[in-house]
Amino acid sequence: MQLLPHDTVEDILERVPVKSLLRFKSACKQWKLTIESQYFQAKQLICSAGGKDLNLVLVSEVPSTLVLPHHVTADSPPLKTNVLLISSERYHIYQLFHNSCDGLVCLFDYQTLNNIVYNPATRWHRRFPVSSTNTWRYINPSSPYRINTSSSRGHALYVDGSLYWLAGKKEIKVLALDLHTETFQVISKAPFAEADHRNIITRSLNNRLCLSVSKPLQQMIIWSFNSENKTWEQIYSIVNRSVTQSLPVAILEKNKLLCCPRSNSRQLMIYDIKTKSVDSVSIGTYRCGDSVFCYFESLISIL
Repeated sequence: MQLLPHDTVEDILERVPVKSLLRFKSACKQWKLTIESQYFQAKQLICSAGGKDLNLVLVSEVPSTLVLPHHVTADSPPLKTNVLLISSERYHIYQLFHNSCDGLVCLFDYQTLNNIVYNPATRWHRRFPVSSTNTWRYINPSSPYRINTSSSRGHALYVDGSLYWLAGKKEIKVLALDLHTETFQVISKAPFAEADHRNIITRSLNNRLCLSVSKPLQQMIIWSFNSENKTWEQIYSIVNRSVTQSLPVAILEKNKLLCCPRSNSRQLMIYDIKTKSVDSVSIGTYRCGDSVFCYFESLISIL
């Protein structure tokens, strides 16, 4: 490595798994400074997000623990057994928010009522106080519509710099909060506006805002929002009975969809859109609820 220009070394390092990068910080001072720099961490995140490896994070409901299976692909079920287990005695984890942001996940501790921001790859974490303290502030003007929070699906979904919620009941609207400008806006009229809000689930698939609209035991339609022309595109229409009762987690390939059953199952499902076949993906002795999503490995923390 001493014969290589440092720019070339950086290009190599940004493709290395985070676990190895943490060890490489002790190789020399220059590597340590590089790996800890915000510039390198931003490049590493872009490289990680563009890779083919899919990392999953889930909360096992029995027992209440955080489980991190790694590197799921359409051709490699079952999951590898080298999972990371975070003890519930330490974190009291009961709820995991619906997706990640820059490799970070957000957990809610029902015992202390704190939010925990956690980096699964580096094990870094930080607790945030409850909203009744003076460390939080209101956004003005506030949301123009009342957000649907009647179920676990009412949590905000983060995609590409904005938070998204469902609003309204008789006519469903998609509400966005731009985190840069701190302003609310209503996304263009949804083609599923008349659907029952209890059967609509917000998800991030291929880093795009997607909504799954289900008719239980009949059909699941997945809509994807095109942020460039502000239109909704129907990307999947599924009539497989077991899949229509599940939650979409990730698109593994163009024709393969990773889903999580709602029945507190010990397995995930891979549905092949083309052949209409279903393969099971074991998660061992753990049971997953609706808290399953993918994330990208990163070195990022919050100072």
